[in-house]
Amino acid sequence: MGHLDIPDLGGPARDDDEIEEYQRTRHIAEEAEEAWLNRLADEAESEGSEGVDDSVSLEEMAALLRVRQN
Repeated sequence: MGHLDIPDLGGPARDDDEIEEYQRTRHIAEEAEEAWLNRLADEAESEGSEGVDDSVSLEEMAALLRVRQN
């Protein structure tokens, strides 16, 4: 039988590159979300608690967000 030329279809190397790119993109997105949450927490802390009722103050929300991140 004759020799068949089979084209390179990407194989595992391409899959590894796509996995690495996904992980890198996911890491960037997580860092951006963490920075955004930290900014929100900082703003909430700087505003302090303005109301005196049973609702959660911005300061308490900021503390909860920080605890959740750790």
